[in-house]
Amino acid sequence: MNLYSPRKDLDYELGKSEGMSLNPENCPWPIDFVRFYESNLAKYVRIANLIVQSRQVSEDIVQDSFIKVANKWPKIENHEAFLRKAVINSCNSYFRRRKLERLYSSRFQGPGEITNDERNELGELLLKLPLKQRVATALRFYQDLSDKEIAEVIGCNPNSIPSLISRALTQLNKEVKRDGN
Repeated sequence: MNLYSPRKDLDYELGKSEGMSLNPENCPWPIDFVRFYESNLAKYVRIANLIVQSRQVSEDIVQDSFIKVANKWPKIENHEAFLRKAVINSCNSYFRRRKLERLYSSRFQGPGEITNDERNELGELLLKLPLKQRVATALRFYQDLSDKEIAEVIGCNPNSIPSLISRALTQLNKEVKRDGN
């Protein structure tokens, strides 16, 4: 199995991308927001990318989420928790929209699911997991969040997080063994 590392590519691309960096000198937002943006951008693009399996979509989701944070910056007590929730909610919205798009496109174009040729094997396996399991796994292993923090994002009891992650890992292991890798 070829495990593609989204972290390596995203670190490289985000380091080179001028469109995703802020210049503090002519930025309309507070300097502490700009620093928050710069220190958290790559991390949240990685998280979103693990969930939606599309670099462009994950960058859009995170940019939109940062705008939400910027608009409420002085009123937010915990900026990172607010951003995390905004990113996860936007990922959920993306899947709802995608489901509707598939439903309506199948009515007009015939049966068949839209595929993304850029998906890697690990991404394909992650997409087979239910959304809550995928989100819990991404937040645990790529952001090292506690059960309580993950539960706040997902909107469930913290005691259910270990079983969500356990079921996700069990399913991933079955899929890997089924593929013979």
